[in-house]
Amino acid sequence: MGLSAADVVHSPWPDLYKALREHAQSEWVVRSQRHADINSDERLAVTRLQIRATSHVLDTQLQQWFAESDVPHLIQWMARGPLKTAAIERWVVLDTLSSLDVLPLPQAEGQPVSPYDIAATASKSETGGYEFVAETRWVPKPAGADNAQTLPPLELQIHDALGERRIHVMQTLVVLGAEKTLKAPDGQKIRLIDQSPVPWQGETAWFVALAAQHVSGMHLVLRLHEHGVDCLDAGSTNGSYVNGKRLNPGNWHEVKHLETVFLGGPESDPRSHTACVQLRVGHQAVAWVTDKTPLRTAASENMPPKLVLQPLEASGMAFVPVHALPFTIGREADCDWVIPARFEMVSRQHLVIEAVDTALQQVKLRDLSRQGLTESREGWRGSAAQGVWVSCADTITLGKSSRHPGLSFGFSGLFLTQTN
Repeated sequence: MGLSAADVVHSPWPDLYKALREHAQSEWVVRSQRHADINSDERLAVTRLQIRATSHVLDTQLQQWFAESDVPHLIQWMARGPLKTAAIERWVVLDTLSSLDVLPLPQAEGQPVSPYDIAATASKSETGGYEFVAETRWVPKPAGADNAQTLPPLELQIHDALGERRIHVMQTLVVLGAEKTLKAPDGQKIRLIDQSPVPWQGETAWFVALAAQHVSGMHLVLRLHEHGVDCLDAGSTNGSYVNGKRLNPGNWHEVKHLETVFLGGPESDPRSHTACVQLRVGHQAVAWVTDKTPLRTAASENMPPKLVLQPLEASGMAFVPVHALPFTIGREADCDWVIPARFEMVSRQHLVIEAVDTALQQVKLRDLSRQGLTESREGWRGSAAQGVWVSCADTITLGKSSRHPGLSFGFSGLFLTQTN
């Protein structure tokens, strides 16, 4: 049984799909990135994986999935679907994975292994209702593992019915469109959900939702490659416009830096009808995407930090130095500070530190989270989504809800003693 990317997205196991991807990016990728600080010629290789559900409903689904095919094909399903991202392919070796087991529902003995414990030979953690136990080892870096370094960084500046926001593109294939459910030619339903995988012509793309009445479900496709970025109108109803001209559906258009694409109509339409997306190719704000680890920027790692973030003791996390700005915080593997998956209400890209004012002892923050789950103990003095200055004596909490306490941190370190 061979499974395509479309089979993956349309499978009856979306919870497992999501949990596998989040676990790999927040645990395996992070360990491999941290190990690269010691030995840049090695990568984390997964040799055995055990999966356990933490509820009866998920256990039933997990057992059905495991009975669907033999182990080699299930491993192939994982490699082609949930584990197929640029970050995972660059930092984790999956060719060594040959053993896969599904464990019974009762919890296993032992403690989770931190992704920052690079000496561990196994990792165990719970993500999205599943517990993953992986046996790992360090292997020589495969040829071509750093191809992602040649990809141009891309930032999308979006204007639609929701206002203005920016998105840093981490994937090589992105689909822009409206959240809805489509029906594929084979009769299967495709749910288009913001910031989630979606099948496109036999590949797995990343879907970014736009809020405008005239935007189609799958409207515009962006592809990053070593020579730049191309865009393609995917046969939308109301078209895509660049410089006042409508793109020909099915023909790729080379994107220039700061070029603006209007989806759903010309520039003169209101943003509630037509979405405006400016593509910033090679923009300095995201130049760090191609080469960094979660807690440092390579070019300035030996410089004194501009700022030190101090998580509260309840989190059990160490201090985090900030060497370069902007500094992004979230659960996404390519963030500067990667938040562990157990803080499930923290967004993939949750908060960015944009500037530091040493004279006034202030830090400028911008909230990137979709739900706005970022709190200031002293209260925001302006719109956090647009960028706001906070005192260095403030405490910031990410991902707090009625059921989750969130992650809180303050500011400390050399920043408090700097005079210029």
